[in-house]
Amino acid sequence: MTYALFLLCDFLAPIRSRQSQGAARKHPFFEQRPSGMCAVGFRAYEYQADGSFKTTQYAYEGNDQEGWYIIREGSRYLDLPGGYRLLRSLRCGICATDLARIHLAFPLPQIIGHEIIAEDIDGRIVAVEINASHASISSPAALTCPMCAAGLATHCPERMVLGIDRLPGGYGPWILAPAGNIVEVPHDISDTVAVLIEPFAAAAHALESLSLHLKDARRVAVLGLGRLGLLVIAALAVLGVLYFALKKIVGWFVGRKSLKSYQRSETTSPSLN
Repeated sequence: MTYALFLLCDFLAPIRSRQSQGAARKHPFFEQRPSGMCAVGFRAYEYQADGSFKTTQYAYEGNDQEGWYIIREGSRYLDLPGGYRLLRSLRCGICATDLARIHLAFPLPQIIGHEIIAEDIDGRIVAVEINASHASISSPAALTCPMCAAGLATHCPERMVLGIDRLPGGYGPWILAPAGNIVEVPHDISDTVAVLIEPFAAAAHALESLSLHLKDARRVAVLGLGRLGLLVIAALAVLGVLYFALKKIVGWFVGRKSLKSYQRSETTSPSLN
């Protein structure tokens, strides 16, 4: 559970309803102020290094153009440059990365959660790509960053990762997301379904990386039917690629030997028609 305590924003924009969902959402208005600054404070459960959760006080102060201060328990925690937008978290999925967060190299404590569907100040429902690179905030540093300049912004060595590395995640009521990573969700996709956009994008990216090999592929094997495996299968179905899935590996490749034993799902031949 999270608790929003106060909201003072220096622009005027009512949060409008999403037409496909009927009744108007009940939200406060953002108030116009001369300074152009915004401040939002809240309490949220923060994941600790011992695997427990602790309710922690946070505040964000700043704006999209000049940057933000993230304040934790009354002390400045993180300074962000311009290019980040304030969003209200609506839904956040639970990823295997969240379940294994205590074992990752990134510092704790942190508000975790990165499979996020959120709402912007105009009431638009959006999904968020999680890598905060130079390119994602339109920083001039993207021109000299070897990864951003090469079109590999998700490998930017100076990036932060929403809900994983430093940036507070979607299990809090408010997030600061890179403006270049925000994608509006179509009205005919519900929030409950849209929360799968981020993990589905990971599956689609895996197939995109193999696009040259998949172009003439007759069959594709999917090893494992976990959450990501099922999303890979969904992406293959969209492409119309024949696939089969291995649900349980008993033996593995040894030299030139094939799999010793496995359980195989029914071979599926999806049709785009």
